[in-house]
Amino acid sequence: MGRVKQSFKNTIKIVSIVYRITPELFFLLFFKALLCAMLPFVNIVFSQLIIDAFLQGVDSKTLVVYAVSAVALNVVLMLMMSWVAKRNDMASAKFEIQFQKTLHFHQMNFSLGQIESNKIKELQRSIETTKMRNGGFETVIRDVEIVITNILNLILASAAFIRIFSLSEAVDEASFWTKPWPLLLFLFITILSIVISSKWQLKQNEKVAQLNQQVNQANGGAIQYMEMISDYHFGKDIRIYQLRDFLCNQFNALWGSSIGHKLSKKMSYEKAKVPCLTAIFDGGLTILIYILVIMKALAGEITPGVVVLYVGSIQIFTKSIMILVGSVGDMIGHGELLEPYLALLKLPEEQVEGKRDVLPEGPYTIAFEKVSFKYPDAEEWVLREASFTISPGKRTAFVGENGSGKSTAVKLLCRFYEPQEGRIMLNGIDISLFDIKTYRKVLGVVFQDFSLFAYKLGENIGISEQYSKEKVLEAMDSAGLSKWINQGKNLLDMFLYKDYDGKGVEVSGGEAQKIAIARTIYKNAPIVILDEPTAALDPRAEAEIYERFDAIVAEKTAVYISHRLSSCYFCHNIIVFDHGEIVQVGDHKALVEAVGQYKKLWDAQAQFYKV
Repeated sequence: MGRVKQSFKNTIKIVSIVYRITPELFFLLFFKALLCAMLPFVNIVFSQLIIDAFLQGVDSKTLVVYAVSAVALNVVLMLMMSWVAKRNDMASAKFEIQFQKTLHFHQMNFSLGQIESNKIKELQRSIETTKMRNGGFETVIRDVEIVITNILNLILASAAFIRIFSLSEAVDEASFWTKPWPLLLFLFITILSIVISSKWQLKQNEKVAQLNQQVNQANGGAIQYMEMISDYHFGKDIRIYQLRDFLCNQFNALWGSSIGHKLSKKMSYEKAKVPCLTAIFDGGLTILIYILVIMKALAGEITPGVVVLYVGSIQIFTKSIMILVGSVGDMIGHGELLEPYLALLKLPEEQVEGKRDVLPEGPYTIAFEKVSFKYPDAEEWVLREASFTISPGKRTAFVGENGSGKSTAVKLLCRFYEPQEGRIMLNGIDISLFDIKTYRKVLGVVFQDFSLFAYKLGENIGISEQYSKEKVLEAMDSAGLSKWINQGKNLLDMFLYKDYDGKGVEVSGGEAQKIAIARTIYKNAPIVILDEPTAALDPRAEAEIYERFDAIVAEKTAVYISHRLSSCYFCHNIIVFDHGEIVQVGDHKALVEAVGQYKKLWDAQAQFYKV
């Protein structure tokens, strides 16, 4: 029962989110539900009027008026339903866009530590699975519409009962069928069936919720294969290595033999139980309705027209109850399925505000003081009591083997993570005290795994829709993209990649890196960090980049990270990382002459350099 209660709470939260984002959607749902509920009763009521009028010998003009009125009301209601349906579709589309915007903007404001955590990745996989299998929040919107429609059906059917009783004719002889007992018996059986169906529905919801959760987890791997197969960025490798059959077979094997496939079958069986049982109840109540109406008609208590009204109203009443029980159960079940959405929305965003929103005047000195750090969900320390200083206006190099902690130090410097121990100082002030947005203004970084967006070239470099074309062109020239500048006036309006524009340009790895470097140059920050900036470039292009950058950086503070130690030759200070510790500090000449990790690395690469 605890799971069901939580699912119900989730459903209430989901409904409140839908209302908060697009309140007009609820008004349209209610209006549409009201029209859907009214339509069958128009036909039932006018059928009763026409039959009774005909049997009473009313003139044909009145019968025609009734018939025309019934047709006219049907046409009006259907036209209104069509109009509301269109508006409802527009509101639903608006909700979907606004909700996805809310969800993704919320994730964009997470810290990098959250984004890279297993918890977030698991929630994202669960959301994708839920969306593929159940449709996401749209399922709850449909559930709400069904619930409102059937509640209104019950209200209108109850109003019809009152009309039936007011139309009952006096009978000479009272009998069991002319007394209220049959109706009370009908109500008792109806309530009993609701109670039993609800209990079954709750039990089914609990089982289905558990199965759904297991299915979502089990099918995560299969969905990842599907995404890989359909992502065009993998297209070249899939074709050159003929991976199509391999990936498809892997997917088929994973899905066909996975617990998710078996659980899906089991879940389908569970979902079929309650509809079968409610159908039995519905059939039994329908038989009882007909017996009750026939006996009342034979007793002369109701007219033939009222028989139609009686049968139609009670059928709608019983059917609405059964649908209502099922739809409420579905809504609660979907509340369980949509738990990952709510869990993601509940996670706190990165705290950007700090005690200090004004930076000290430069130049800037950066000091790591006994900094220790390990990633979330990891047990091993990536950095352990790291202490070093980056002097202002100097070029500092981080060197070391893969996994030694170089890039992690940069992430900590950028405040993507906070160290578990120690502190990082900027001109003697702990960087954790600064407002994050203000602090990051001093940093210009080219990351090892940098990203370019499928937008215009100028927007990628100018990091805005409004940018200085002259500064962008200067940055491109400094980054070694002078050949591009001569291609034409519309160069900066050229889209990168084909995600949004079919004429977009697929840039090479080296060109992409130069664009990322141009973006950093454009920002013109006082501290420049290059994390493996030349990994995709040939040695000649690498040498050109460093020569240019040495001139561009000028009096700025620069940090270089590279596996190619030739980039360290002109640096003022070299910090050597080894298994998360700082093992050597000094300039190239001193370190290459000393016995230690740097000399080992240099000697291993020396054959490739001419110094």
